[in-house]
Amino acid sequence: MVGDRVAKSKKPKSAWRAPLWARTCAIFGCVLMVLSGGALITSQVLVARYANAVETKDLFGNAASGATKEKVSDIKGPLNILLVGIDPRNDSTAPLSDSIIVVHIPKGLKQAYLYSIPRDLRVEIPAFPKTGFRGGTAKINAAMSYGSSVGNGKHDVAQGFDLLAKTVGKLTGIKKFDAGAIINFNGFRKIVDAMGGVTMTIDQNVKSEHLTPEGKPRPRKAECPTSSNCAHPYTGPQKQYKKGKYHLEGWEALDYVRQRYGLPRSDYDRQRHQQQFI
Repeated sequence: MVGDRVAKSKKPKSAWRAPLWARTCAIFGCVLMVLSGGALITSQVLVARYANAVETKDLFGNAASGATKEKVSDIKGPLNILLVGIDPRNDSTAPLSDSIIVVHIPKGLKQAYLYSIPRDLRVEIPAFPKTGFRGGTAKINAAMSYGSSVGNGKHDVAQGFDLLAKTVGKLTGIKKFDAGAIINFNGFRKIVDAMGGVTMTIDQNVKSEHLTPEGKPRPRKAECPTSSNCAHPYTGPQKQYKKGKYHLEGWEALDYVRQRYGLPRSDYDRQRHQQQFI
């Protein structure tokens, strides 16, 4: 997903600022393929100083065959981009897309509209011959899982993304996505740290389910071992994010956008926080 190295460079001398659509992809994504006209967009085109934190890969299967590179100046809107956040898994475990965001960039490439799709939304997932999946109704976050199997108990998130994109397209009516981005927990943290952190306004008090005030993992309750399905398995002091304007480091940003427990609207509040962060 994301390379182990994080780009380190001095602050740019010029006032140049990457376009909003590029910054949106760079902050959220670590795998990016733009298919408009068959163009492969590299991290250098997106935001040069994040080059070592971003890896490019084909996310849309055969749709990218015969692709040729374009100059960034040749990219024209409107664009539809699919952003996906996954839980940290290895290639022996089928991935689940727990955050799904559709980004629409109008023709002028100066604005971005974000729409979150609830991970538990039940939808029709189309058949996927590559894995033998016959199609059916299931939670949308399982689409990547159904499309990821490559045999011998291994899974490929890029292949799974292909089926998820088809599923979201069927749900929304979007015929094709011009770009896709996948990120896991570690990748998200590295991207934010590569940017020097992010300043944002937090609109409601949030308590972390996962971390202590020092940023360490909260201990599990004795009655809730790792293999259990406890709703709230952790105990002890919690990291808190209070209303106001803050500069978040990578680990804080990741922790904040993961939280839904204790929020009035649960996952809907989490979706809003993710959009605000981007």
